[in-house]
Amino acid sequence: MPLVINECKQASTVLLEDQLRGLLKRYDANNDGKLSKAELKVAFKSLGSHFAGWRAMRAIHHADANGDGCISEDEMEELIKYAIKLGFQMDGLLSRQELIKAFNHLGSRLPGWRAQRALHHADRNGDGYINEEELEEVVKYACRHNYKLSAV
Repeated sequence: MPLVINECKQASTVLLEDQLRGLLKRYDANNDGKLSKAELKVAFKSLGSHFAGWRAMRAIHHADANGDGCISEDEMEELIKYAIKLGFQMDGLLSRQELIKAFNHLGSRLPGWRAQRALHHADRNGDGYINEEELEEVVKYACRHNYKLSAV
């Protein structure tokens, strides 16, 4: 999809538990099969967490059953549950909050206003969310207002 929403990856598609697991595993920078606090911090930051370091610490607290300070493959299920509890499961819809984050990421000085205007222009079914069919209108709106978009 042509909309860059680094903080709002939840905007792009539905992320199932297996996809979230795969996404988190990509942050195993040293390929040791475990996610350290530092690696989790980068992962949570990429998912849009404002307090990524704190989230990483809490994730280890919730999921690290053996107390080694890392999340192993055996502990991944608890990490997934924690991430979903925080709202990192993806529903395939863009909310106003997610649009605000997107426009903020794109450099808007008024991301809340831009998000509201984008919703007004693109939300054809009036449900207050942008679905995959409506996303093209958001992209057109952003392009009309000179935001630089690229593929993710």
